[in-house]
Amino acid sequence: AEQRLEASQKEYLKVWEEFADFRTRTLTNAPSEGIAMERLRTQHSQDMLLLQERLERQAKDNLAEMARRLEAAVAENNKSTASLAQRKEQLKVCARDNVTLQAKVTSLDQQLSRLKEELAATSAVAAAHRSGGPPAAGSRVMDQMAAMEIKELRKTVQKTLGRGMLEHNSSPS
Repeated sequence: AEQRLEASQKEYLKVWEEFADFRTRTLTNAPSEGIAMERLRTQHSQDMLLLQERLERQAKDNLAEMARRLEAAVAENNKSTASLAQRKEQLKVCARDNVTLQAKVTSLDQQLSRLKEELAATSAVAAAHRSGGPPAAGSRVMDQMAAMEIKELRKTVQKTLGRGMLEHNSSPS
């Protein structure tokens, strides 16, 4: 047991001496390794500064691009809003014109119906006069006047409807 104890102590001393030699060698070579480490630290710092500057430039460029896109989108939105407002106004005008034209058509239809009734009554009186005896002097004139009134009324209706349709169709879409 004593021999083993001595052997293990010798082994321990041998390892300790090797470690001391290693430590001595490391410390004697330390100045050159220290300089190399400092050089590496300096290079790393410079690389990090360059990387930071590049990332800052990239972020600034990205921000400028986003601002440009935003301005373009705002301009397009304003243009679309103005166009929409103009189109709404055009539609309101067309709706008012349509209501006006409908009222005119109704009025003209009523006038036409009235004139047809008058013409039918006049024609009936004229026919009665023709069949019962010599035609009255005014019946032919009355027939001609009623026919002229109907022609004029038809022209007015056609002009009014035609103008209304032209105005409605000429509105930009």
